[in-house]
Amino acid sequence: MKISSRGIDDADRKLAEPVRQQRAQARVAVREMIRKFADKEPWLPEERALINKDAYAASYLSETLAKVLAQRESLLLRRWEKRESNAERGAVFAPQR
Repeated sequence: MKISSRGIDDADRKLAEPVRQQRAQARVAVREMIRKFADKEPWLPEERALINKDAYAASYLSETLAKVLAQRESLLLRRWEKRESNAERGAVFAPQR
């Protein structure tokens, strides 16, 4: 007799889907923030708020921006790494209006 967990797996995927969608939206927003940073455009208040309230978005920004900065200039990377929190990084690196 064979027992399948397909129904459980399908239910788990369905429950996890909102999390996947939220993370995908965060990645899109963070990529736009990085583009703005590179173009020296200011971040919107909503973008700053996203980093402060969404740990995944903050982590993704930190990892992705560090890679972008490493490719561009090591001075910027050192400045990024010296900040103790994502909030400090946002304050220092968000282009000013």
